[in-house]
Amino acid sequence: MTANARQSRTGKQTPTPISEYLASIGSKGGKVSRRELTPEQAKAMVRARVRAASKKKQTLAAWRAND
Repeated sequence: MTANARQSRTGKQTPTPISEYLASIGSKGGKVSRRELTPEQAKAMVRARVRAASKKKQTLAAWRAND
């Protein structure tokens, strides 16, 4: 049994006002922070990731070549 729940006579937990309030704020977290990407934005993100990976590979190859 959680600290914020009470047990009824039937043995089931009933939520307290605190746990109900926390549940209501928690349920909003994912909904509020979601964003929609346009296809152009998504492609730009992929390009940036690919460029970063390529640069990292080149740096590692140059580092190994100097050994």
